[in-house]
Amino acid sequence: MFTGYDNLVSHVGIADNVGNQSSVSIQIIGEESGFGSWVSEFNLRDGFTTGQNFIMEARSSDAYVDGLALLNLTGDSAVTVWAVQMARSGEVISEAELGTIPVGGKLLSVVSNLFSFVEGAQYRIETRTTRSIEVLGITFFSGTFFAPVPVQKR
Repeated sequence: MFTGYDNLVSHVGIADNVGNQSSVSIQIIGEESGFGSWVSEFNLRDGFTTGQNFIMEARSSDAYVDGLALLNLTGDSAVTVWAVQMARSGEVISEAELGTIPVGGKLLSVVSNLFSFVEGAQYRIETRTTRSIEVLGITFFSGTFFAPVPVQKR
């Protein structure tokens, strides 16, 4: 699915901090390019961010590729997920069904393959039900750069 991105190395760190609280941080580095990016640490006791509606900034150039990793780790049934491409004004430009995530499963999607590039656009990721999912946004550039993209729960 991500042909050409096999030279990437990910580092995951788990640390016990003061007060018996654990945190996780992730670093993603391209071996060839040396580009890197850290995902902010989070407290394991707070759990994962789950929800039915998320916003992610779309790529800033047609040269970038946007992707999503979607998880259904807390649900007790399969859930269908949609992506809606929106202008900053909130106007819907286009939408597409990404697929259905089974219980305990994942769905990977290259969302920039589903939508034309629009300057300043955003993606709204939604379940259209009361069932929650977890979302990780990612971006790629020419096989030499890979980084997480912040996703905001709405």
